[in-house]
Amino acid sequence: MSRAVTVITAIFALAMPSAVAVAESAPPGEPDASPAACSLAATSETRTINDQRYLLRVPSGLTSAAPLLIALHGGGSNPTTYENQSGWTPFAARHKFIVAYPLGGKKDVPEPNRSWYFETATGPTSTSS
Repeated sequence: MSRAVTVITAIFALAMPSAVAVAESAPPGEPDASPAACSLAATSETRTINDQRYLLRVPSGLTSAAPLLIALHGGGSNPTTYENQSGWTPFAARHKFIVAYPLGGKKDVPEPNRSWYFETATGPTSTSS
């Protein structure tokens, strides 16, 4: 089931025109990203944004803006394990898109196997009459 959800999410992300990696100006009051952060140069590295680590895989041969797939691992897993299990990195290399594998943000779960943290009661609530 989770593989099907991941595939559907990936297809949606790849089909969306807004899912391209391009350099944009930061909003007022926000620091600008470094030019290297938006480079099309092939890379395979771990990066950190606001204490959130992620693996970044940029395939060789990109010549313009490319789709970005954000691949979320399952609970109790981690980016490296999910990258190896999912097959997204070699698929992205063949089809020329970028993949980011973030580490789950729930910090009360010890590394390297983290879960995702979602606030409760953040959506609409319903009441029965």
